[in-house]
Amino acid sequence: MALGKPIVSTCLDGIPELLSGRGAVVRPGQRDKLAKMIGQLITNTELAGRLGELARNFMLTYPRWNEQSRKMLTIVEEISGHNI
Repeated sequence: MALGKPIVSTCLDGIPELLSGRGAVVRPGQRDKLAKMIGQLITNTELAGRLGELARNFMLTYPRWNEQSRKMLTIVEEISGHNI
């Protein structure tokens, strides 16, 4: 997503929420739908470009690991009363 490429993925473990309006979601085992979606992205460069741009813009504001880990450490420190 951060590279601005259109994403096609499955509908497992929070992926649909992450891709909501920014990528394509196909249920596991639906090979025909997967092939159709990939074909659409290959032939419809406007759709592929739009999804890629939306994905990249989303990732530019997505929390980074170092930011999230600092937040978690702060919470643990507050709860435990110790600095880590």
